[in-house]
Amino acid sequence: KLSILVKGILLANLIGKLSFANELPELNIDRDRIAVTGLSAGAYMAAQLGVAHSSIFKGVGVFAGGIYGCADRRVSNSGQCAKNPETVNVAKALNLLTLEEAAGTIDPTENLRNQRIFLFTGTNDKIVPSILVHKLKEFYRDLSEANNVILRTMPAGHGQPSIDSGNQCNSSNSPWIFNCGYDGAGAALQHFFGQLQPRSHAENRHLRVFDQRSYSDPAALMADYGSVYIPRACQEGKSCGLLVALH
Repeated sequence: KLSILVKGILLANLIGKLSFANELPELNIDRDRIAVTGLSAGAYMAAQLGVAHSSIFKGVGVFAGGIYGCADRRVSNSGQCAKNPETVNVAKALNLLTLEEAAGTIDPTENLRNQRIFLFTGTNDKIVPSILVHKLKEFYRDLSEANNVILRTMPAGHGQPSIDSGNQCNSSNSPWIFNCGYDGAGAALQHFFGQLQPRSHAENRHLRVFDQRSYSDPAALMADYGSVYIPRACQEGKSCGLLVALH
C-alpha cells in the first residue's frame, strides 16, 4: 500500500470536499520505497530532486518535463530550455552533474544507477516539446540500468494522462489532466513499487488538505496548502511507501 503526498496547487472546487489537518501525521514510511513525480514545472523539479537527493528518492516520474539543469546556461545556451529545446546539450548536463558531485552539492551519482525512472510526453505538447523528454531519457540512459528507464509517448497535449478524467487527450488546458484512456499515475507507481492493489474509490475519504507552510521556506513560493492521501493500513501503522507529487 502507498501513501501519496501531493504538494502544489490545489483545485479550488476540491478544497471544500476534503478534510483539513494542520500537520501531517507521523507514519511508518519505508525509506527504500520513496519516489518523487511531477507535472510540467513540477516535473522539472522532480528531475532536480531525483538527482540532487538520489539517496532519498528511489524512483522519479517526469510528466512533460526536461533534463536536469535545463535552466542552467551551461546546459542550455539561453537558459530557457523549453523555448529553445534544440540548444539543450545532454553531454553538458552530464558534465554539470560531475562538477556538482565533485563539489559535494548533490548526492553521489552512483545512486542513479538503481533509480527507477518513468517519463511521459505527449507528441502534441506545445509547452514542453517532446524533444526535451527524449533528451532526458538520453541523460538517464548514461546513468541508469537500461531496464530502469521507461518512456511513454502518445498523441496527447500538455498534462497528466488519466483513464477517464479531465479534458480531451490532445488538449493543453487547466487543470492539466486529460482523458487518454491511460493511467499514467498508475503506470508510474507500478514501475516504482511493483504490482499494485486494485483501485479503491472508497478510500477517497482519507484525502485531506494540510497546511504546508511550516514545511517549506517562504522563498520557495509553495502553495499554502497541499493534499495528502493515506491508505487506512498506513494510518494503522503498517509500513508504506511514499510518493511526493509536484504540480
